Amino acid sequence: IHLQFRPGTDIALLNSIMFVILKEHLEDRKFIEERTQGFDEFEKEVEKYAPEVTENITGIRPEDVREVAMIVAKEKPASILYAMGITQHIHGTENVMAVSNLALLTGNLGVSGSGIFPLRGQNNVQGSSDMGALAEWYPGYIPVGSPKVKMLEELWQRKLPDKKGLTLSEMFDAAEEGRVKAIYLMGENPLVTESAVSDVEKAIDNLELFIVQDIFMTLTAGAADIVFPASTSLEKEGTFTNTERRIQKVNKVYDSPGTAKPDWWILNEMGKEVAGMKNYESPEEIFEEIRKAIPSYSGASYENIYPEGKQWPINASHPDGTEILHETSFPIGRGKFIPVSYGDPAESVDEKYNFIMTTGRNYYHWHSGTMSRRTDILERESPEAYVEINTDDARELGIRNFQSVTIESRHGSIKTKARITDKIPSKVIFVPFHFEESRVNRLVGKQLDPLSKMPEFKVVAVRLLV
Repeated sequence: IHLQFRPGTDIALLNSIMFVILKEHLEDRKFIEERTQGFDEFEKEVEKYAPEVTENITGIRPEDVREVAMIVAKEKPASILYAMGITQHIHGTENVMAVSNLALLTGNLGVSGSGIFPLRGQNNVQGSSDMGALAEWYPGYIPVGSPKVKMLEELWQRKLPDKKGLTLSEMFDAAEEGRVKAIYLMGENPLVTESAVSDVEKAIDNLELFIVQDIFMTLTAGAADIVFPASTSLEKEGTFTNTERRIQKVNKVYDSPGTAKPDWWILNEMGKEVAGMKNYESPEEIFEEIRKAIPSYSGASYENIYPEGKQWPINASHPDGTEILHETSFPIGRGKFIPVSYGDPAESVDEKYNFIMTTGRNYYHWHSGTMSRRTDILERESPEAYVEINTDDARELGIRNFQSVTIESRHGSIKTKARITDKIPSKVIFVPFHFEESRVNRLVGKQLDPLSKMPEFKVVAVRLLV
């Protein structure tokens, strides 16, 4: 069953599903009593979200909510998969908490076939997080300022910062204000993908030094002071860790063209010159250091992770890795229900901006199209920017298929071509963000989730002009 609810109303929908599960007494009472905490406060909050009440918020009929609730509660084990439609909101963190509440309520954790699976945008998001590529964590999820940081200081023989860093959006704000003077960017094209693109342009122009390391000359690389050409995944060796925590080794199969070098080599040379970093001779030597820095990787080696990979934690207690997490307990002991209240998105429609725009990917391209738009067959299938408009809305506005239209928000405007469809609801439009010639993120504002600092990409008030 497909519930096509109004953008930004995830919490109201999830809470209404859980309302039905509780009213029908279909919750996993044994799991709740033995493995969770905070249930009473959570239950009080969910009691406010009867499907008849939330229909006015979500647009979903009560009978459809009840049907989904019965499926979720009765079909066990069940998995919850989500992507950026959950997280790219000012309430994205709370959306994830609501998803967690649903898994706890139904006991769908710690059992084969159950669990919560965030589908990442890239193959190594999990791995880069494990390595500490986050504003508030060191490798192995050691919090900034924790006494455990001393272990890393001893490993690296230097004092480490005890204050949180900046997220991507915060970095560009700081650069625009002059608080950040230099940015070193790897494998990212924020002049296409970041929110409030016009402000990102100003931020980059305000930098004293901007370095980009990438496999192609992107729009963003074109704005850099220095560009380091990097090798692709087929031109280097190393490891990735995917969303199921599987550490996988990749092997070099092609030589890099021209002066392109593997990322580790470039960073190694930079580190030696700029920071007096030790010299690394190979990716395997770096992996050996990862094993020392991150306990959950300590039992992994180039030999035992190839070719099928191993899931962390892999250590003395779990020499073959760990397929299923949380079978008997959670890291905090009992899983915690967190009451989550519905809040409106950052933007809403009015007489002038009477459509809601949501953004995302299409079937053929990936992110800013740096790779996929260089692939002939994919570019043939999706060669230009477009906006999907509901058939009735197009008829009312006199818009024909493939006609050029202007989309205007409170933050900017773009021109693109119309695609008329019944797949999208009335008063909602969809625009993919792959196309640098029509950068939809000019329309997206700077409203951020207060915890994750994720911009509100999925709910933007706009109007259509012919």
